[in-house]
Amino acid sequence: MAKRFFLTLICMGSFWNVIHAQDVFSKGQNNLNLGVVVGNLLDGDEIDGIPTLTLSYERCIIDGLINGKASVGVGAYASFITDSNEEGYGPYKFKYRWNDWVVGTRGAFHYQFVKRLDTYAGLMLGVNIATTSVTSKNKEIDSDLIPETKPTYHFAHSEFIGARYYFSDKLAAFAETGYRLSAFHMGVSFKF
Repeated sequence: MAKRFFLTLICMGSFWNVIHAQDVFSKGQNNLNLGVVVGNLLDGDEIDGIPTLTLSYERCIIDGLINGKASVGVGAYASFITDSNEEGYGPYKFKYRWNDWVVGTRGAFHYQFVKRLDTYAGLMLGVNIATTSVTSKNKEIDSDLIPETKPTYHFAHSEFIGARYYFSDKLAAFAETGYRLSAFHMGVSFKF
C-alpha cells in the first residue's frame, strides 16, 4: 500500500511539473513583439510627437534553470520615432523633421512566478541613428541658407524589466519599464 501511495505521489508530481512548465519561455520558442513606448527618452530629452513604435524578436536559447521555471532569451530590437516643427525667420519659413531609429540586440532572463505570466529582466545594446531634414516652401530662398544635415550615430542601451501575460497559447500582452530608452513600453506578443 505504501509503495502504491508513493508511486502515485511521484506520478502526480511529475504530471504537475509538466503542466506547470508549459507556460515557461522554453528552448526553441520564438516571440515577436509589437509595441508602443510612452515617455521616450532619447539622449536624455523627452521627445514629443507620435509615440515610438517598436518591433522586437526573442528566441529562447536556454531553459530548465532554477527548478524548471527560468530561461534565457536573445533577440533583436528596433524602434522608430519622428517629430517635426516649423520655424520662421522674417518672411522665410523652415520645416524641421527629426527621425530617430534604434536598432540593437537584447538578452533577457525569464522567470515564471505564476501560471500564464512570463516575467523577465534584461539588457539591450545597440545604436541610435538620428536624422534631421530641413525644407523651405519659399522658392526665392538661397539653398545656402538651408543648413546641411547629416545623420548622427550614438551608442544606445537600455536595462529593462517586464512581463508577458498569455491570453492563449500564441497571444500575449506585454509591458516593460526601463532605464535610458523608455519610461514605459507595452504591446502585443505573438508566440511561434
